[in-house]
Amino acid sequence: ETIYSDKRNASAVLKNFLGCIIYYIDEIKDSASAPSVTAKSENVSPLALKLIDKLNYDFIESPTLNDLSAEFFISKAALCRTFKRAMNCTVNDYVLQLKLNKAKRLLVSTNKHMEEIAAECGFSSAAYMGIIFKRKIGLSPREYKKLQISKQN
Repeated sequence: ETIYSDKRNASAVLKNFLGCIIYYIDEIKDSASAPSVTAKSENVSPLALKLIDKLNYDFIESPTLNDLSAEFFISKAALCRTFKRAMNCTVNDYVLQLKLNKAKRLLVSTNKHMEEIAAECGFSSAAYMGIIFKRKIGLSPREYKKLQISKQN
């Protein structure tokens, strides 16, 4: 019996699946500038789906591994293994990619200051966001914004 046969879980599974699809679409769109995170298996465990859902909705608060392991009643090691098996990346890498994707969207679609964008995306400061952005994307946030706006024109 699979998790899909239980009608009580159907809406939760669908919600998790749609969250993953949105994430993957964003990944495909940004694949030229960011590493891809893809599921390794079609048989993703219910725990992995719950973790993905939790992270998709709470990534700005950056839940710690201790918080997640306590919430899901699982050891940190087992949690990390389960997530890595399902998503082919670490929990921290996944959260960081979610933050960067949101920052990219806000940079291009708003005129907010870097400090506002950093706070909205869960970074501790604009300077830290800039360091991570440059390391992962290869451009500063301002350079990225200029490039994307010039592509639109």
